[in-house]
Amino acid sequence: MKFLLVSPFSSISGSAVRFRNMAVQLEKHGHEVVYVERKTPEAPSPKLDNITYLTSPVLQFLFLDMAVSTLFNFYVLFKHCNCSVFYALKPAPNNCFPALFAKLIGKRIFIDIDDLDYGYFKPGIKRNISKFFFEFFPKHFELITCHTDKLYKYIIDSLKIPAKKVYYLAQGVSQEFLDFKPVTAEKRKPLSIIYVATLGITSDLEDIFPMLSGFFSAFPQAFISIVGSGLRKNYLEELSRRLKIEKNCFFLGNISHEKLPELMNMHLVGINYMRSSLTNECRASLKIREYLACGLQVICNDMGDAEMFRDYVYVEKDIENMKVRLELIMLNSCSKTGGRKTLQTNYSWPVIIDGFLKKIGF
Repeated sequence: MKFLLVSPFSSISGSAVRFRNMAVQLEKHGHEVVYVERKTPEAPSPKLDNITYLTSPVLQFLFLDMAVSTLFNFYVLFKHCNCSVFYALKPAPNNCFPALFAKLIGKRIFIDIDDLDYGYFKPGIKRNISKFFFEFFPKHFELITCHTDKLYKYIIDSLKIPAKKVYYLAQGVSQEFLDFKPVTAEKRKPLSIIYVATLGITSDLEDIFPMLSGFFSAFPQAFISIVGSGLRKNYLEELSRRLKIEKNCFFLGNISHEKLPELMNMHLVGINYMRSSLTNECRASLKIREYLACGLQVICNDMGDAEMFRDYVYVEKDIENMKVRLELIMLNSCSKTGGRKTLQTNYSWPVIIDGFLKKIGF
């Protein structure tokens, strides 16, 4: 069968990583795959062997950007009109309008919802438009996939989608991380922390900077590597200077997904933090999974699906407790193991896609 997968937004987000992993495994299961996403010139190109990879440009003006992307995705659909399935990532106009047309010409259409995307916008026109599309599009799809229990419940209860049309498709870990052999703690850089995220509207990193300031006062040789880019990167760099921790903060920009395991492997602790909100409650933390796969000690707050990994990570109730835990780890007073084995058993993409293909009858 031929799958057309269309991602509407940035190629460097966790959502894009999820969707690309799905594309890779569909191809490995013997299906023809066309993968479409939007990519800035500086963004690393993904490794997608034996997959037709197409990109549309990212423009500065939002509405022109959406219009060009929508037209491009229609063009791709017409060019690959022999596809059996049109699979959209997120309920966005630039991929869902082409998906609805695909439905009219007899294609099966699926959508993966991995976020309450409208929740990242402040109240106003952008949020209202985003929420309108979020509520309008999903009901028209044959199948909706999602990756957390809370998001599954939200789709059924709030969007009024019948449960038979919603499928839990777990958030897996890229094979690059599971194939990578972590080093022991003694071989990692001492007093090292890593934070990986898209530094845009979905990142709440600034909330923990004051905590890091206090931590670096007690551990002046410690440092944090901040991987990722986005519209808040310059603000975060300025904030580190205001708090006088710029010498402890290394902003590394975007790193290709294939090179992340090696970089993570150099560090002792991985940090993940999300503010308390309905939007964040519905998220699945890809980074917690990736940190665990690389053998790091992981500290996070109780948001998203962190609770699922409580046996392997430190789930703290607030930022101050995250600081205490960080200090204890640096003093070699605590450690957790075993998370990597759980990921290999339950969160590998080949296993996840096996179940998905059985669900859709392929």
